[in-house]
Amino acid sequence: MKNLAKNALSILCAFLMIFSLSLLAGCGLFGGSEYDFTYRSADKYTAGNTEIDDEYVSEHLFVRWYQGNVTVKTHDKDTIIIQEEINKQVDDKYKVHWWYSPEQTGGTTLFVEFCASEKLDFSGITKNLTITIPRTDGNHLSFDTDSANVTVDTSDFDNTLSKLSFATNEGSLNAKIDSADEVKISGCNDETDKDVVFELTSLGKVYWLGMNSSYAKVKATLNEVSTMDVVGSVYKDTEFFCNKGKKVKLTNSNAKIVATVLQFDSIEISQYAGQTVLNLPADSQFSATISREKDYGEIETSDVVQVDFENVTKTDNVYKVGDGAKPISIKTAQAVYINKI
Repeated sequence: MKNLAKNALSILCAFLMIFSLSLLAGCGLFGGSEYDFTYRSADKYTAGNTEIDDEYVSEHLFVRWYQGNVTVKTHDKDTIIIQEEINKQVDDKYKVHWWYSPEQTGGTTLFVEFCASEKLDFSGITKNLTITIPRTDGNHLSFDTDSANVTVDTSDFDNTLSKLSFATNEGSLNAKIDSADEVKISGCNDETDKDVVFELTSLGKVYWLGMNSSYAKVKATLNEVSTMDVVGSVYKDTEFFCNKGKKVKLTNSNAKIVATVLQFDSIEISQYAGQTVLNLPADSQFSATISREKDYGEIETSDVVQVDFENVTKTDNVYKVGDGAKPISIKTAQAVYINKI
């Protein structure tokens, strides 16, 4: 069973890698010390730093970045600033390339690429990118990276992103937002010594959320979330905090889940070989069904279940607190701790 799970994970990782690197038909493939940065409509791009005035303000920002750091922040001007820092003098083909396209479906798009559309050797070259965008509502921010780390902060004013998407091979994300219609964060990380983290903080409301990884820690701190797809990791911890969630869904395979949920309609947790810690308010009333998954090959299992609430009634594998109105489902082969806070 464990080998089957690993094979399935390998297939999923391969698919995600191909998908993330093939966006807009651009595909980066290693070849010796060179990397292929080919992308479409290359003749329309301009090289170098720029400030785009209000006539060209974009509704969709798409950034594809190979290595280094990407920072996105806001300001109170009607301009977009693209500022790249490079550790040495380079030809234009090594500089950031950008294209403002007013013809894309769904509004204007600003495409930002790592360099020119060709095979290049970046040995000894380090590039960091900062993009400053206007404080406008409804932005769509998309990032496709190889090992680059991305930091996003759009939390300094009242706004709702139409979408925040992030796909990577082994880069980290730290995103702090106000609200969003959709957040989709994914990464297929080979086993690495890097401390890769996908971190999302939302001050307002996220209407749809999906966060999944293989070797990256997943950390979400949310005020409110309506709909959740899979949120979790495979070999790294999953940390989740939410003031208000409807159907909370969390998953993990070989690491710990630690979740704190203050208000919820239901909670569904799927665990493999790690502990589950669920923190709930002291006045919570719920029925927690603990399903013991035994078909996990040779891993060590645990039957420990601790429900730190008063007046708990247990019937078979169901732990009822109060009127048991809120359903909690936990499928795992490891220890479960449900604590009051």
